[in-house]
Amino acid sequence: MLPSAANFLFAGRAPVPAAELYARLKAEGVLVRYWNKPRISDFCRITVGTPEQDDILLEKLKKILS
Repeated sequence: MLPSAANFLFAGRAPVPAAELYARLKAEGVLVRYWNKPRISDFCRITVGTPEQDDILLEKLKKILS
């Protein structure tokens, strides 16, 4: 993870490529950002949400990454 002091983080280098993770989260109704650009194409940008939104994100990530 890259250092950050913002309300978002770049998460990546998971067993699932970032582009696929983006598409699968979107299909589950969870929106994150993805850019196919040098240096950041391995990452999704995830904005910190409410506790409920964060719980949904974690639930969907567990499902996709399992």
